[in-house]
Amino acid sequence: MFKERGHTLVPFWIDEVVLKCGYGKAAAPLRAAIEKENPDVFILCGGEEHFNTADFTRIRRASNAVWLYWCGDDGWRFDSVSYRLAPYFSAAVTGYSGAVPKYRALGVPIVINSHFGVDVARCKKTDEAKNIDVSFVGTWNPQRGRIVNALRTAGVAVEAYGNGWPSGGLSQDSMVSVFSRSKISLSLNQKSFYFSPRSIARLFFRRASLGEVGSRIKFDFLHFFANAREWWQKNILFVKGRHFEIPACGTMQISEDGDVLTKRYAPDKEIIIYSGMDDLVRKVKYYLAHDDEREAIAKAGYERTMREHTFEKNMEDIFKAIGKPLDRISA
Repeated sequence: MFKERGHTLVPFWIDEVVLKCGYGKAAAPLRAAIEKENPDVFILCGGEEHFNTADFTRIRRASNAVWLYWCGDDGWRFDSVSYRLAPYFSAAVTGYSGAVPKYRALGVPIVINSHFGVDVARCKKTDEAKNIDVSFVGTWNPQRGRIVNALRTAGVAVEAYGNGWPSGGLSQDSMVSVFSRSKISLSLNQKSFYFSPRSIARLFFRRASLGEVGSRIKFDFLHFFANAREWWQKNILFVKGRHFEIPACGTMQISEDGDVLTKRYAPDKEIIIYSGMDDLVRKVKYYLAHDDEREAIAKAGYERTMREHTFEKNMEDIFKAIGKPLDRISA
C-alpha cells in the first residue's frame, strides 16, 4: 500500500533483533536504524516489553519523526505497558475506546480509536455456494466448546475450526472459503477472564520473554498486583479482527457485543448481536430459516466493511490524523 503511493516502509523486526542480539538489547539497533533511515513516521506496534523509558529517551533525541504508538490490547495492557511509553509518542492508536481519555490525560497530542480492519486482498468473498449452515473459526477453549456444543444439541449444524478442535486449523485461503460458504459465521467474543489453575498461576509466574535465558517459566511475585489487575481487566470485551473478516467474505455474523462494536456495525441491520445462550440459539435458528433477511444483513455488513473498515481506509485515516496523509507521490 505504501509502495503504490510512492512511499517507503522499512520494517524493524524486533523478534529477529532480540534473537540475534539478546534479551534487553534491542534499543541500540533500533536507535541505529532510526538514525540511518531518518523516517517521517516511526510506528511501534508490538514488542514494547523490550524497551524501557530510558531507551526511548535516548532514541527520541535521534529522531524528528512523528512517533506513533499502536496497541490493540489496551483494555488489559494500558496500565502495565502503554502508560509507560505513551508520553514519548506524538500520537497513539488504540483498539479500546476506554483508553482514549487515559492517553489524553498523559498528554499524548493525538489519540485515535481505530482497528487494523481487514486486508481485502487476503480476505474477500468467493463465488462458492453457501453449503455450511454455521461456522466458527478460532482456538478452542472451554467457553467456546460449551457454546458450539449447545448449538449442536439444539439441532444446529456447526463446523468449528482452529487449534484444539477435532477439525484442526485452517490456512488463510481455507478460512476465507469457510467464511464465504457459511450462511452464518460466529464471532465468539467472550471475556478472557476466567478462573482456572492456569489463570491463578499467572498471578505468580510468567513465561520467559523472547531471548531471555534460563527457565521457560519465571517467578513473578513482584508483579502480583499488576498481574491481578490485568487478569481482572480481561473482563472487557473487545472489537477483534474477526468482526471485520466475516462480513468482508459476504457472510452474516452473529456476535456478543464488545466495546464500540455496535458503532462499527448497526445491530439487526449489518450484524446480529446476541446476549446469552438461549438468545444465540433462537437467533441462529431464525436466520437460518429466513434467507432473504439473512442475506440482506450480510450484504449491508459487507458494504459497511468495504466503505469504512478496510486496512487501507483505516491507515489513510490515521496518517491523515497525524498530519502525514498518504497521498500518491509521482515517481
